[in-house]
Amino acid sequence: MDLEHGTIIQGDSLEIMRSLRDLSVDAIITDPPYGQKAGKLGALRGTKSSTSIAKRTDYGNFTWDNERPARECFEHIRRLARVQVIFGGNFFADLLPPSRCWVCWDKGRRKDFADCELIWTNLDKPARVLNWHYDGCMMASRQYNKRVHPTQKPVQVMQWLIEKYTNPGDLILDPFCGSGSTLVAAQLSGRRWVGIDLSEEYCAIARERIAALSPQTSMR
Repeated sequence: MDLEHGTIIQGDSLEIMRSLRDLSVDAIITDPPYGQKAGKLGALRGTKSSTSIAKRTDYGNFTWDNERPARECFEHIRRLARVQVIFGGNFFADLLPPSRCWVCWDKGRRKDFADCELIWTNLDKPARVLNWHYDGCMMASRQYNKRVHPTQKPVQVMQWLIEKYTNPGDLILDPFCGSGSTLVAAQLSGRRWVGIDLSEEYCAIARERIAALSPQTSMR
């Protein structure tokens, strides 16, 4: 199976990655489920910060975060791309090799949730800190960031990673693309992209976000 730029595939990422040849893409940048059983918490996400007027959002019931991806999934990620960037690397430390190039996303908050997020990479580069304010619905910029997914990442954070660790024209795969922030960031950064997600609803949302940027984008 060959991947085509501008494609969002609705399906099981593990099954699809099994069908791909080694080094099919230049980079995989993704935010897999952490296995935190978020759906059992009523699927309510937002901020409890006393400084925020934002209300918690009900994203409905979901089960996709009940379990981490299988070890095989990470094995495919490692064989398919020269550059590998995985959010929540501390949740998968037993499934990933050691790395000296961790990225610490400092969210600029010191309240109810984690102060930062750890991002694993396979790169032989120095560790970095990425500063971008994000506290529930409060963020450094709302541009491109209407929140429609409970674990949605800001487009600007994805752009920082893409522009730091990939080259213009590279093909980027996100096998857990959710609402499509990686794909939007890749489009804005002059990279080619392919997304995979199990949810038909989120695939549709990702297509809408891309179409809002560039109606001429070719997608299947």
